[in-house]
Amino acid sequence: MAEVFDKPVQHPCVWRASDPGLEKSITWHLTGDDRREILSATRAVVARQTPYQEVTRADFELPSLGPKLEEVCRDVAHGRGIAIVKGFPVENLTVAEIEVMYWCLGLYFGKAVSQSVMGDLIGHVTDVSGKDPNERAYRNSLELPLHTDLSDMIAMLSIRASKEGGLSLYSSVAAVHNELLASNPELLPPLYHGYRMHRFGEQAPGEPPVTAHRVPVLSERDGFVSARIVPEYIDMAEVELGEPMATIDRQAVDTFLATAMRRDICLRVMLEPGDLSVINNYAVLHARTLFNDFVEPERKRLLLRLWLDGYDRRPVHEDAFDVSRGGIAQQKNRDSSYFDGDTARRANRGRYGEASN
Repeated sequence: MAEVFDKPVQHPCVWRASDPGLEKSITWHLTGDDRREILSATRAVVARQTPYQEVTRADFELPSLGPKLEEVCRDVAHGRGIAIVKGFPVENLTVAEIEVMYWCLGLYFGKAVSQSVMGDLIGHVTDVSGKDPNERAYRNSLELPLHTDLSDMIAMLSIRASKEGGLSLYSSVAAVHNELLASNPELLPPLYHGYRMHRFGEQAPGEPPVTAHRVPVLSERDGFVSARIVPEYIDMAEVELGEPMATIDRQAVDTFLATAMRRDICLRVMLEPGDLSVINNYAVLHARTLFNDFVEPERKRLLLRLWLDGYDRRPVHEDAFDVSRGGIAQQKNRDSSYFDGDTARRANRGRYGEASN
């Protein structure tokens, strides 16, 4: 069990959507020179016809923009935990060329890791499911609750927006911790004690479908409070195990998520084509609202996602997380859809989303 941190966090990673000037403070704008530099570097790599997975940072030099990206990275790792960079030249490149550009940009933040059992290093966040709730959330159009993933940083580059909907939601973990400390301190111990979590079929061969131990929602190291939570996986574990959680445990996780979704806390952003968001996965919860898409495949909503193990990670409680760094191990002949536990996913879909706000 992670020890309960009973002090308010005082750090730039504590922010609220209602803070004056918040969006301006986390937003960076590329200049015309920045865009030209990126295009030139991208086209040089494309011309060499080297698979992007083999490209190194030395192959993608950005003399002017590089130092700016390093500053963004420092703020995400050790500052506010979130940055939005606007103006990437996605309209001038094919999707394949954008993948090369995006991979190379990711090298300025960290090492890309696998995002699913398919081994995808660049995830295509688009609806391939026909609203099938068995599909991983990044591959359908359904609303999803605030959660964390399995990497140090998460980067999302918008290529095409949906017909309507698809807002990106972000909440500061430390702000939620401070709010609960002030208003519901009795709910912090269950969150630090944690919950058993379903692995959604992504466990290694021979491992059980549910963690044998409790995974803390909140943990602390050197004054930094971090989170690890996927609400649906907590619900699925409860159903799979046939062990209803204690009332205080349910109240704690529900209140944590309801607090994080509050309008004064949760930042709501529409990522337009060319916008890049980068978040610290320990410091910031993220989600997405339901979206309705275009019928034509070439117009469908598309974002590219990177899970990144950062070069310089802020202090975290190593034992509090269910997996080591490195993302989700690839498994042969597997895709990202999972059918066991479908009843739990259907029953709990929407419990924590906008409808409950």
